[in-house]
Order: sequence, then structure tokens, then C-alpha cells
Amino acid sequence: MPEPTANPQPDFDRATLLSLLVGVSKNANLAGVNLAGIQFPHLYLPSACLAGANLSQTDLRYATLADAHLRHADLTQSNLSHAQLSFADLSHANLAAANLTEASLRAAILEHATLEHTTLNQADLSSANLQSANLSHANLQHATLSNAKLDHTMLVEVNLAGADLSGASLPKADLSGADLSEANLSNAKLPGANLSNACLRGVTLDGADLTGANLDNIKLDGASLRDSNLSGVNLENAKLIQANLRGADLSGADLSNAILLNTTMPDGSMGNRVPRVQSPPEPTTATQEKTAQTPSQTNQQTSNLPDQPIREQEVKTQKTSQAASPPKNQDDHGNEPLARSSSSPSPNPPASSPQPVPQSPAPSSPTTPASSLPTPPAQPGPTPAPSDSQMAGPQSKVLPPGSGINGGYEP
Repeated sequence: MPEPTANPQPDFDRATLLSLLVGVSKNANLAGVNLAGIQFPHLYLPSACLAGANLSQTDLRYATLADAHLRHADLTQSNLSHAQLSFADLSHANLAAANLTEASLRAAILEHATLEHTTLNQADLSSANLQSANLSHANLQHATLSNAKLDHTMLVEVNLAGADLSGASLPKADLSGADLSEANLSNAKLPGANLSNACLRGVTLDGADLTGANLDNIKLDGASLRDSNLSGVNLENAKLIQANLRGADLSGADLSNAILLNTTMPDGSMGNRVPRVQSPPEPTTATQEKTAQTPSQTNQQTSNLPDQPIREQEVKTQKTSQAASPPKNQDDHGNEPLARSSSSPSPNPPASSPQPVPQSPAPSSPTTPASSLPTPPAQPGPTPAPSDSQMAGPQSKVLPPGSGINGGYEP
């Protein structure tokens, strides 16, 4: 007894499909069949009914499915490159990650279809109905979507570089983060569309309707927007370097922080405006010096003010103390200094010199203890005054005037 077949449904479907290929395949009814993984390039099934069919991961290159009914069909990861799908009904179909390179979908119905991460390079979608479809992250480079209906369509981060969207209808479409560089959107209708963070470098939007669209942080370098309607448009932080806005309607548009460099304004004048970010003012040199002062410097400046009489009295006391300090020319026995030599006149006469105020001896040097100093011997009587020969002897030397402590002389 033969073992039961593991997947009888796909085998039956393949057999049915083979018989259809031999006979007449037009208007074939294959609704709901499972054809997953089959390889039938150049398949010819025009006007066939494949509603709800499983065609995932199938090889249908160069297949002819024009005017076919593929509602709710599963075509995920299928290869439909160069396939003929003009006027086909693919509403609610799942074409995620499918390959439709250079496929013809002219006037096809793709309402609410899923085309995420789908490859549609150079595909023909002219006059196609893609309302409320999801084409996020799809690749549509150089695709043709002229006069296509894309109302409320999800086109987030889609690649439409070099695509033709002339006359296309995109009200309320989400094109945030999309790449539309060098695309043609002349006479396109984009009221209320979201184009924030999109790249439209070198795009053509002549005569386009962008009423109330969100163009926040958009790149429009070298774009042409002649005679376009930009009333109420949000162009905050937009880059319009070398853009052409001649004849455009900018009434009520928000151009705050927009960069206008060599931009042709609506009246034909040249606009140049580059917003600058204001940085906080740097502290001046005087402020830095004042801040860098130490507390001791501040106290010293305060104590040297002219209106401080106590400080002046302290300065005078210091001068008097210096004048009254004991001379350095005492002998080893601690005797009084020698008299001035009579050979040289004193620059300051003795009569006019101020009498020193008796002061206690200056404290000993910290390097020499007081106990180590020699103690003068006891004298039996008063010390005689030195004679003139002693004063003029070799023990004294003449210094320049003003260089000594007592009038310029030191012993």
C-alpha cells in the first residue's frame, strides 16, 4: 500500500497548472490554490483568477498576468521581474520583498497592498491606483508613477531617486525620510503630505501643489519650484541652496531657520540667508582677572585704600622702628658705634638728624640661638670715649653717601 503524499494540495495544483498550460489558459480559475515555490517563467495566464492564491517565492519572470485577479494573493519574495501585470487587480495583495524590476503595472489596482522592501526599479506604475498602500523602504529608482494615485500612501524612507511622479496625486501621503533626489514631481498634488527629513535635491516641483505640507528639515538644494503652491507650508530648517522659487506662492509659509543661499525668490530676486547659532558671550579679561584673584590679594587691595588711617599709622610705625633699630656696626663687646670720621662731612648734619627712639634690641636671627652669642665681660667702670685716632683708624671704612645705615659710613 503506497504511503500518503505529504503535501497533496501543491502537487494537485501543479498538475492542474500543467494541464492549463497545455490547453487554453485564458480566464483560468485558480482562486485559492497553493502554488508556493513553483518555477514557471514566461507563464501565460492573462485574465486568470488567482484571488487568495499562494504564490510566495515563485519564479514568474516574464509572466503574463495582465488583467488578472490577484486580490488578497500572497506574492511575498516572488520574482516577477519583467512581468506583465497591466490592469491587474492586486488590491490587498502581499508583495513584500518581491522583485518587480522593470515590471509593467500600468493602471494596476494596488489599493491597501503591501509592498514593503519591494524592488520596483524602473517599473511602470503610471496611472496605477496605490491609495493607502504601504511601500515603506521600497526601491523605486527611476520608476514611472506619472498620474498615479497615492492618496494616504505610506512611503516612509522609500527610494524614489530619479522617479517620474509628474501629475501624481499624493495628498496626505507619508514621504518622511524619502529619497526623491532628481525626481520629477511637476504638477503633482501633495496637499498635507509629510516630507519631513526627505531629500529632494535637484527635484522638479514646478506647478506642484504643496499646500499645508510638512517640509521640516527638508533638503531642496538645486530644486525647481517655479509656480508651485507653498502656502502654509512648514519649511523650518529647510535647505534651499540654489533653489528656484520664481512665481511660487509662499503666503503663510514658515521659513524660520531656513537656509537660502543663491536662492531665486518668487519675485525673481536673489535670496541669501544663513541663520547663525548664537553662542553665549565669553567673559572679558577684566572679569577673568577679578575672578582669578585670591582672597589675600583682595584683602591687600582693601587694606591699601587711601581712606584707611589705621594702615597709614602702621606704615609710619614701621618706618620709626626701622630708624630706631640698633646699628649693625657694634663691636664684639656690644659697645656703641664709632663716631663718624672727621675727614668726610656727613650728608646729614648731626644737628638736624632725628634722635632715635630707644628701642629694645632686635630679636636674634632664627638661625643663631641667643644662648650661643658671646657674653660681654663685666667692666669695672664706664667705658672711655674713643679717641680721634681710633675713629679714623683702619677699623673704619668710607662708603658712598647714603649707602650705610648711619649717614653712609660703616666701621
